[in-house]
Amino acid sequence: THALALVASETITIAGELFAQGQPDGTPGPGGYPGGSTGGPGSRDGGGAPGERNGSATLHSGAGGGGFIGAGGAGGTVSQALGTENGGPGGATVTVDPVDGLLVGGHGGGASAPDILGVDGWAPGGGGGGALMLAARLSVEIRPAGVVNVGGGAGGTSVAAGGGGGSGGMLLIQTYACIVEGVLAANGGGGGGVANSGGASNGSSGDQPTPGGDRGGPGGAGTTLQGGPGDANDWNGGGGGGGAGFIRLDTVLPPDLGNGTVSPSESTPGHVQNSFPTI
Repeated sequence: THALALVASETITIAGELFAQGQPDGTPGPGGYPGGSTGGPGSRDGGGAPGERNGSATLHSGAGGGGFIGAGGAGGTVSQALGTENGGPGGATVTVDPVDGLLVGGHGGGASAPDILGVDGWAPGGGGGGALMLAARLSVEIRPAGVVNVGGGAGGTSVAAGGGGGSGGMLLIQTYACIVEGVLAANGGGGGGVANSGGASNGSSGDQPTPGGDRGGPGGAGTTLQGGPGDANDWNGGGGGGGAGFIRLDTVLPPDLGNGTVSPSESTPGHVQNSFPTI
């Protein structure tokens, strides 16, 4: 339940994969918030709202994705002769002060509604991405094959509608010099698909939107921080994608990102660079 901090007296080098992602069963990354279960919302202010069902439990709308720096996408709305079931709204944007030292993870997506007995047919919301700090006195270096990923979990799938994707988490790096030749990612998870289709992904290790499942919305990434909305067929709606999280680089020297991939992108509120004073 706590954020994770890795601290070195000299240098941290990442040459493999360091993952602190949320998961499709609603489990968050370290320091993140869970996805919804049994037709409930994701936890805390940025949690996605649950999907709905009609009285005969024949129509199920998708659940909303979790929000963080990017808002979560709405779940897919089902509309036909039997009626209309609106998709769950996505979680709202959660403001983070880039200088207050706060280290918190992402928010979970909502769950889809259960069947009429309340015990089956629901999909969990993806867990929020974790909160991870890398602090080193001299440098933090991400090698070409290195990946640090605090993405949100994919929305779950069920026999009916999809759960919302979890939002990306937070990655904080504090050091003298930061060199990124690999990947830093805090992307939203894809919205869950309909009818046990699978296919949704945890927050991607790149700067492209994270794929959702069948009818599920994409997770926020790159310059598109908001999760995408879910779609629907005649009976069930896909989950909304989770919003993107937050990357903060506190360095003395300007970070060297020229050969790497960082998502959210530098031009967005999801990416902040602060200059440390020389000590």
